[in-house]
Amino acid sequence: MSFWLGWIVGSWPLFWALSVSFILGTAYSIHLPLLRWKRFALVAAMCILAVRVITVQIAFYLHIHTHVFGRTILFTRPLIFVIAFMSFFSVVIGLFKDIPDIEGDKIFGIRSFSLTLGQEKVFWTCVSLLQMAYAAAILVGATSPFIWSKVISVVGHVILATTLWTRAKLKRLALLCLCNLTVLLCFQALPIH
Repeated sequence: MSFWLGWIVGSWPLFWALSVSFILGTAYSIHLPLLRWKRFALVAAMCILAVRVITVQIAFYLHIHTHVFGRTILFTRPLIFVIAFMSFFSVVIGLFKDIPDIEGDKIFGIRSFSLTLGQEKVFWTCVSLLQMAYAAAILVGATSPFIWSKVISVVGHVILATTLWTRAKLKRLALLCLCNLTVLLCFQALPIH
């Protein structure tokens, strides 16, 4: 249905985003020779990065910019920042998703970073990567020419970074992730006590 919608809308960036996401998603998860890329940690991470960072961010930006607004293609500072930020975030998603699955990874012969390095080390690597992304967001936000953007970006990312660090130290984030919640739900569903 998504291919049909992409075709009907007539937006080539949207159609290519859907096509590339489908192809890489299939290669990532289908159990056929030379496929099921999630078995290999580096290939899985690169696949997630290619879809979430390159395909989704650039193609959807191009769709909105050219097809919806009818403007010429222009790679702006915010787009470059979002691509860089999502690079960190996508690596974290790729690593975090494997933390609860080490038993299944052992059974199916998937050499994930969580299995190789240990859940604790991968967990703290993810927290560190997110903290670096938030620090970059704070710096970029502080250089915005718009005061409202400065305030929202800096204060918002300081709050997110502080909340993440506090909850990570309590180890409650790790416990929720072990219950197979996604990174976003792990972060947002935590009550502070």
